[in-house]
Amino acid sequence: MIFDILFIVAILATFIVQAIVHSKYKKYAKVDNMLGLTGEEVAKQILESRGISGINIVPIEGELTDCYDPRKKELRLSRGVFEGKSLSSLGIAAHEVGHACQDAENYGMLKLRNATAGGIMFADKLVIGVIILNLICAFVLSVDISGISLLLVLGYLFFLLFFQLITLPVEFDASKRAETMLYNCGFVVESERNKIKDLLFAAAMTYVAATAVTLMNILRLLRRR
Repeated sequence: MIFDILFIVAILATFIVQAIVHSKYKKYAKVDNMLGLTGEEVAKQILESRGISGINIVPIEGELTDCYDPRKKELRLSRGVFEGKSLSSLGIAAHEVGHACQDAENYGMLKLRNATAGGIMFADKLVIGVIILNLICAFVLSVDISGISLLLVLGYLFFLLFFQLITLPVEFDASKRAETMLYNCGFVVESERNKIKDLLFAAAMTYVAATAVTLMNILRLLRRR
């Protein structure tokens, strides 16, 4: 019972943290940076200052959909960040540049996460198949494979937990790099630096909350088992 309650609390915390991130993003999106630079311009200048070339910076649709693709060497910024001149735009653009810097330096945890990402995508599809098969066996064939299904789902959750745990240092490191690079390159002053740090810390906490949900789910299923 206690793990069921903690699982629900962890899920609620995830929604709360996501709401906080969106709130802070909109709050700092109303504050223009002092140099009037767009997220794209800042990303380009930071990459140049770090001696990193060959990174394609492209706009994408959506909000907070920004990401860095190490396979294609592509920095994808949501249009609001790509064209925006706010502190939110600078912080998010610099965070993704942080991932590009990790990639250029062969940062170990990023390499491990990238190597694991393909397995996670395959496991996502596999676990859905397991759930569907379990339902077919139970309601159509009257065969109980719930024990096997539970073991497979637990295996998936342990793998997901491992992926999330190695993601945490990658994200926190990228945020720290972003904050430092923006300040050292003169794109923000100390007061602006603290606001960007506030935004990026909140964003990183979404990964912490998601990891907690997976952990509580594992404990809940183990308890039932």
